[in-house]
Amino acid sequence: SPERGHARFLLGTAYRSLGRLDEARVQLELSEGSSPAVADPWLEETKAYLAGYHGVMQRVVERGTAGEADQIVEFLEVLRREYPDDVTALEKLVAAQLQLGRPGDAIAALDDFLQRTPDHSRAWFLRALALEAKGDLGAAEVAIARSIAGQSDWVPAHELAARVSWRRNDLPQAVESLERALYLGGPKLNTMLKLARALQLVGDSQEARK
Repeated sequence: SPERGHARFLLGTAYRSLGRLDEARVQLELSEGSSPAVADPWLEETKAYLAGYHGVMQRVVERGTAGEADQIVEFLEVLRREYPDDVTALEKLVAAQLQLGRPGDAIAALDDFLQRTPDHSRAWFLRALALEAKGDLGAAEVAIARSIAGQSDWVPAHELAARVSWRRNDLPQAVESLERALYLGGPKLNTMLKLARALQLVGDSQEARK
């Protein structure tokens, strides 16, 4: 992000601390007056790392709002080292990695978690999402089955199962998963429309009209 003045200012102060004054002068001039109103700008940049779990999570939310998924990953990796079994941090990390188009990294983080907690249904759901993003639909279907086996009444897992089955051209299984999602979660317009379409495609127009 070469246009970010604050980043230029930080780089300039870092060069200055090393005694590289000519390089510091270039960066500080490019910062165009973006210096923060604090004596040491690095205090602001490092405070999330020093503030513990809630401080890092607050910075994650801020960066998420700004659409900076790459920085979210950096902050969450800090949390993973300190709290390797924290599911909230894991979910946010996987979401950020998928947003960045890195399903392989998401799967690696999930596999590390599942080695210690092999029956965690939510982690299997996240693994299914990452596998789907990677295009490995067969493995995604296996992961969804593990998720549903651990928590059979969780609607998002059945919705994901339907989507993966549909992508695998297994429409009867998609119908079954959509019906289960509606049974567990109640009438949801988007799910009902998908079910109607799936029923029509398998040739059951009467049920589709219902």
